[in-house]
Amino acid sequence: MRLMAALLALALLPASVLAAPSIVGFTPPDGAPGTLVKIVGRGLDRLESLTFNGVEADFRVVSETHIKAIVPGDATTGPIRAIASDGEAVTGFAFVVRLPGPEGPTRLAAPMPNPSRAEVIWSFTLSRAGAARLVIHDAQGRRVRVLADGLLPAGRHERRWDGRDASGRPAPAGVYVARLEAGSVRLAASCTRLP
Repeated sequence: MRLMAALLALALLPASVLAAPSIVGFTPPDGAPGTLVKIVGRGLDRLESLTFNGVEADFRVVSETHIKAIVPGDATTGPIRAIASDGEAVTGFAFVVRLPGPEGPTRLAAPMPNPSRAEVIWSFTLSRAGAARLVIHDAQGRRVRVLADGLLPAGRHERRWDGRDASGRPAPAGVYVARLEAGSVRLAASCTRLP
């Protein structure tokens, strides 16, 4: 009778209690130390530890199927491992740790002033020296003006846009998007040009 009761209780337990944790995926697929990573799977509410390529990470359980973790400062590219008392799960592909250059990560700041009737200043920081391109596009995605295109040193840069297109004509009022391309980094920021 006791065995039957134990088997019945075991049968009524959720499947997640009986199985080792599993990881289905995570996002983003890469990032610098300090990046917040969302990990989804099953049995994640029972985790005792989580590592990025063997380096212990801080994490927070959101639900049985979702946790949030912070990429540790000394992590390197490799798998994410979730460890529970009843087993462990390892991702099938690596989380890529991207280390910022000495100037910090590549960034494109919000333009100043915004909105504007006059000149707009676009500031950006490059993590490493290399080819960079900053192009202004209109709301339909058409290229309006190229502000930077060439090899630039690492560090902070500023480009001024006088509100004119490549031919020197004033651009009409509306929303404009600056797109920065530097190596594999693609960033965008918008501004509104007033009449």
